[in-house]
Amino acid sequence: NWWMRFHPRALSLKFAKGVKRPEKSNAIDMLCSDQVPPETEFEKQDYERNFEEVPQPFTKEERREWLNKLSGVAVSSDAFFPFVDNVYRAARSGVNYIASPVGSQNDRPVFEAAEKLGIT
Repeated sequence: NWWMRFHPRALSLKFAKGVKRPEKSNAIDMLCSDQVPPETEFEKQDYERNFEEVPQPFTKEERREWLNKLSGVAVSSDAFFPFVDNVYRAARSGVNYIASPVGSQNDRPVFEAAEKLGIT
């Protein structure tokens, strides 16, 4: 969601006059977190009223293409990354570096997953 906010479409949103900052933030979050179009007609109307021009939702392909541009990201924790799914999720967010304490019983599979994904 954070990186999607820097997509040119998100940066060029045209909000309706009088839309307040919290409403803008919620609308941006919906667009960038793949919640558009909303599930109910009422929610759709509430979302669309925020804009002069309602933005097109991101396609899966657009989302993946943009997310693939993010790299060089570091993630750290003062606790363990005890499961490989944490590493998979980090990789999907462009993470190339993980810093955390070692000593978990599951360090070896986590290290192996990181290595396979090019994360140091």
